[in-house]
Amino acid sequence: MSRFKLGNSENYIEASVIYKIKHELENTEVFIITPELLDSYDLPAEKFLTFLQQMLPFEDPYYAVCHELFSSNRGIFSKTSIKDGTKFEINKVCQIVSETTGVIDIETE
Repeated sequence: MSRFKLGNSENYIEASVIYKIKHELENTEVFIITPELLDSYDLPAEKFLTFLQQMLPFEDPYYAVCHELFSSNRGIFSKTSIKDGTKFEINKVCQIVSETTGVIDIETE
């Protein structure tokens, strides 16, 4: 058996097998653009919408302003979740630890 530390606590448990699973994560962030923010950049909302759709030509005089706003804007909400939901796949196991085997690292897709 192996002693396993629980998180950031000082608590340990005895474990026969420990394994890690690597998931693909999806990160969702929410951003807002207020009328005041558009005014401060002297930017029409339509131009920024076109920029977000990646349809604003690089040569457009508003392109640089849109890029600056996009780069400097901070999100108001962030959520990280597992990309493929609850679907479990054995090939996502990336490490196994046991007393008999020691640490086994497995290359995952």
